[in-house]
Amino acid sequence: MRGHSVLWYDGGWKWETGEAVFMSPSKVTESVLIIDANDSVRKELTEPLRRMNFVVLVARDTEKALRYFREANPVMVFLDLTLPERESEEILQFLAKESPDTPVVLISETQKIPEYAGTYSLDAYDVLVKPVDAALLAHVARRCRFNARLLDAAQSHIRYLERRNVSLDVRIHDLEARGTKLVRENMEYQHVDRQNRQEIRSQMDTERHLRFVQVAIDKASDSILVMRRDTEVVYFNDAFVENFGEPGAESEGYDIGGLFVDKEMGAIVQENVETLGQFSCEVPLYSVRGFDVPTLVSATAIADSGSGESGVLYIFSDITEQEELRKEAYHDVLTGLFSRRHFMNVTRSAMSGARRHGQSLSLCLCDLDKFKEVNDTFGHRAGDEVLVTFCRIVEKELRTEDVSGRIGGDEFCFIFPNIAAKDAANSLERIRMIFQAHTFTSEDGTTFSCSATFGVVDLPDDEVNVEQFVELADKSLYKAKKHGRDCVVAEMVLMEDSEE
Repeated sequence: MRGHSVLWYDGGWKWETGEAVFMSPSKVTESVLIIDANDSVRKELTEPLRRMNFVVLVARDTEKALRYFREANPVMVFLDLTLPERESEEILQFLAKESPDTPVVLISETQKIPEYAGTYSLDAYDVLVKPVDAALLAHVARRCRFNARLLDAAQSHIRYLERRNVSLDVRIHDLEARGTKLVRENMEYQHVDRQNRQEIRSQMDTERHLRFVQVAIDKASDSILVMRRDTEVVYFNDAFVENFGEPGAESEGYDIGGLFVDKEMGAIVQENVETLGQFSCEVPLYSVRGFDVPTLVSATAIADSGSGESGVLYIFSDITEQEELRKEAYHDVLTGLFSRRHFMNVTRSAMSGARRHGQSLSLCLCDLDKFKEVNDTFGHRAGDEVLVTFCRIVEKELRTEDVSGRIGGDEFCFIFPNIAAKDAANSLERIRMIFQAHTFTSEDGTTFSCSATFGVVDLPDDEVNVEQFVELADKSLYKAKKHGRDCVVAEMVLMEDSEE
């Protein structure tokens, strides 16, 4: 039975999990307390109440009455108002304070009750007049029992509701805690999700950049080759294949030294990369086009700390155009000898080195005799042939360490490291004789010959600059011309054909 409406019979009801469950009288143990000093009255009250299945407690004085009340908690109290020495008032005062809900039935001699009985806040009480009528007693007892049981049921239901509220509070608290946990977990998830999204975006950006860089490297004009330490090829771009050919389907054991025209230079590059971690040089390399290519080789050691792998990054830059520009800047276009500016720089360096190491250094100035007449008579083409022929003779006769340059139209200059002017004069004399003996043929078939005059000096002990050094050689050349041309003057010593 659910709800708040409860019907009471001789049995009883109790609340269990929100339901009123009927209990038979045998299961209900209810007590009543009779407080009366008169034995006959107690007997009149006791017998009917016992027949109604009440446990009857009898007290003759206040002390025993209060003790029974505290121990048994009776459903109703029968109180005789005629107890001596105001004990009835004391008991009413106690009941009003300790248990105002307990029904109290007053036993009186008359219908009129003492004035003090109405001053206490008791929720329910009734009055029985002596001698007590059994039927009226039973009626009052049943009504009190009903009220007591109804009150008990209500209190039980209230306790149930309180327990349920507590349970609901616990559940609400648990749900709030779970909700808080879910909110926290959701925030953590959102934080992790944002981090993951950022990492994914960053990874996608990195991959996009790597693809872009890959395309850029693939299409780079420089040839790029990446090799592991075990000479296994890891990567090569399109330019490498175009310039040097594909390393091959079997990319292990690629010989990088095979690209170098000078095999020793290839070994030097690899050795320096191992030692220094980075090395660059300008060397000619073999090309798949069938000719050597001037190349700037840049080699850098690379290592991956994550995988522990290591290797070398090679970048091969074609410097053919730079070499041509450099050659134009450093060399005379017609003869291939050093230009005036570059020759002066080389001479300055040679002077510094000779002084630092205490070595000899000689400088020669040369002039082709009457070269203007050759141009005027046979034309500039013939004049160019004379200049080129003279330079080929010079290159053939001079040592590898000697330096030659064209400083004017028909003016040339030579440096001889580690030898004195008198020794350099021997080489110059051979050049003079070979050139003087050479026969040229003009476009109209006319044959002619040319000669050259040389002046050579030693590097003085005193501090002179390169311009002063050249001026000394020019003075020596002037003396040779004054002597009659077609000769070599060294340290004021004449060396002519007649002296040979």
